[in-house]
Amino acid sequence: MKQPQFLKNIHIGEIIRAAMKKRCLTDIMLAERIGLTKWGVTKMLKQKSLKINKIIELSYIIGVNLLHTYTKEMPLLKNSEMYEDEIINKVENEQLVVIPSKKVRTSEFLPFIHIGNILKKESKIQKVTETTLSKVICRTQSTTSRIFKYPDIDIERLILISFKLNFDFIRNIYLPYMAVDENDTIANDIFSDECIIKINPKKITIITEKQTITYH
Repeated sequence: MKQPQFLKNIHIGEIIRAAMKKRCLTDIMLAERIGLTKWGVTKMLKQKSLKINKIIELSYIIGVNLLHTYTKEMPLLKNSEMYEDEIINKVENEQLVVIPSKKVRTSEFLPFIHIGNILKKESKIQKVTETTLSKVICRTQSTTSRIFKYPDIDIERLILISFKLNFDFIRNIYLPYMAVDENDTIANDIFSDECIIKINPKKITIITEKQTITYH
């Protein structure tokens, strides 16, 4: 299987660097926020790929949805439906009031996602063997077996597997939890309060006591 074209030109370190510039963050400032040395941050920014949980963690620390930026050039796969989370619904004044579960609110959702289990389940459904996936990510079968055991994964490996299974794990599993505005600025607690959601054919309006947000 050939590597998806967009992966050849994408570099997570450069994306992080651009986000830092956007938010006026220096290497030293980021190092203090994530508990690394300045050298550690410099080394990280040289990486072409990182674990997906690290990218999400950095998104909340920097305040920019790095995951969304990373996948902007990624073609849509066949299965790109939104992942449905469990929520509490009630009706007030003939409008739907939605109280999202805890894992929707911030990066706290990560402990609830075990990507290894999800990959194993989907590959079993599609009858794709570990041997086949090993060839896709250019690793041994034992490495693939270990991937199924971990709740985190390198983003490039996840994308390669996504293309093989034609299942958009990033847009299905991770991105729905990451609230962003039109400038890809991420909000830690944008859905932490009880809110009213109005859904029209071309837009979604979310109303809380503090603000009203419309997505087109």
